[in-house]
Amino acid sequence: MKGTVEETDTAYMVSRKIGQAVERNKVKRRIRELFRTRMRASAAPGRYLFIARTSCSQATFKQLENDMAALMERADAMRTAQIPENGRLAPLEPPKK
Repeated sequence: MKGTVEETDTAYMVSRKIGQAVERNKVKRRIRELFRTRMRASAAPGRYLFIARTSCSQATFKQLENDMAALMERADAMRTAQIPENGRLAPLEPPKK
């Protein structure tokens, strides 16, 4: 059926603001591995785009894991949210740390 996604597709974007190619590739590998090993099993089928921010290069693996878990919860909440009649969703609260 057109418009449905039955698999999980992921894309990773890392800006040059993060650093040289070696540092950008390291961040991308860490995010990709985190999703592959810890999040893919619980992720609903769909398309995911992870955009790394400059703080990702300094974050520990555990911090990245916690942030990704919070993002996945927000994505799930958005997926199951009821869309009001005016078509506008209320803004999400930032993740609690």
